[in-house]
Amino acid sequence: LDDKELKILRTTKEIVRHDNKPGAFLSDNKDWLKIATTDGYIHVHELQLAGRRRMSVSDFLNGYSF
Repeated sequence: LDDKELKILRTTKEIVRHDNKPGAFLSDNKDWLKIATTDGYIHVHELQLAGRRRMSVSDFLNGYSF
């Protein structure tokens, strides 16, 4: 993201055990993006880059990958 500000606008929380480091971004680079937390994941559904319009995660992943 080259130090661009990213606003996360719509999410859901999944409580599950995992081995990922909290704060790690995980994605299929097509349809979904989630962030690891200590007790599960935050699934991101809608976000906005600074100076850009709101967009769905799938639209965002058309131009960016993790």
